[in-house]
Amino acid sequence: MADIVKIEIVYSDFFNALLKGDKSQCSQIVHALINAQMDVRFVYEHLLKPAMYEIGYLWERNKITVATEHMASAITESIMNELYGSIVYNGSTSKSVVVTCIESELHQIGARMISDVFELNHWQVQFLGANTPNSELVNFLSLNQPAMLAVSVSLYFNLPSAEELIKMVRKHFPTLPIVVGGQAFSHGGHEIVSKFTGVTLLPDVMSMDKYLKNLDSNE
Repeated sequence: MADIVKIEIVYSDFFNALLKGDKSQCSQIVHALINAQMDVRFVYEHLLKPAMYEIGYLWERNKITVATEHMASAITESIMNELYGSIVYNGSTSKSVVVTCIESELHQIGARMISDVFELNHWQVQFLGANTPNSELVNFLSLNQPAMLAVSVSLYFNLPSAEELIKMVRKHFPTLPIVVGGQAFSHGGHEIVSKFTGVTLLPDVMSMDKYLKNLDSNE
């Protein structure tokens, strides 16, 4: 509860700085929270993600320009880069995951957050980023044989493409565990996931973290 209050106090300042393109202020706010021992996963879930969702909402309603949306995204990714040094795991691990966005999906911040959660749980991550063609993803999975695939979908109208991707992956890898998530699923799409075995919908950073910790405890 205390961490939620801290986020609520700084959220408006962070969001306004994001809209103005004030990268320095945004960075200072985030680092102040981290220096106060707030978990980076909590910062992702309760500060960066809601801010980007609000940016997306304003863009969809033509309240801000594409340029402003791109600027806010770039600042957010830059801050995540700054935090990466405290996230990266340099130990040995046999667990590997491929993290990707679906074909035609240009928003990769959510996928990057999930990628970082995997690293925090000591997984080896191969991050493919935005707009990965389905055929290229299948080839990559064949070459690298990961233990899991994680797919991010940001826009609701891309959910049919997500279903097509899952079908293709299932055809070539019948038993590969797949986790999906992203803002698109806040508007529906749960029935798509229920069509497939071995596909798990994890709607946010904290549920992903809990899922991975449960996997570890069951091994």
